[in-house]
Amino acid sequence: MIPILSLITLGMVPTVTEEEHGYSFSFRSPKSSEQVVIVEYVHRGYTVLGWVAGLLNLFPQWTGDSVHNDPHFKERLKLMILTKTQEIKTVTSQ
Repeated sequence: MIPILSLITLGMVPTVTEEEHGYSFSFRSPKSSEQVVIVEYVHRGYTVLGWVAGLLNLFPQWTGDSVHNDPHFKERLKLMILTKTQEIKTVTSQ
């Protein structure tokens, strides 16, 4: 994303873009690599560039910290792992 309009207006006109953060990893049997359980979690959010981004940072409940430190992000990642618990147990016990 190149914030052309924000650059031309010296940040007076903000640029808003969607971004993705997440993890993708797999569990395999130590004895056999045939069966694999893939766990993926992707969080989509918005990034604001320009002077308004500085103003938004005055409200931490709107902007927060890094998405990877967000409790909701961590809980959703845990939930994705938990939904595959039985498959993971089956694969890793082989």
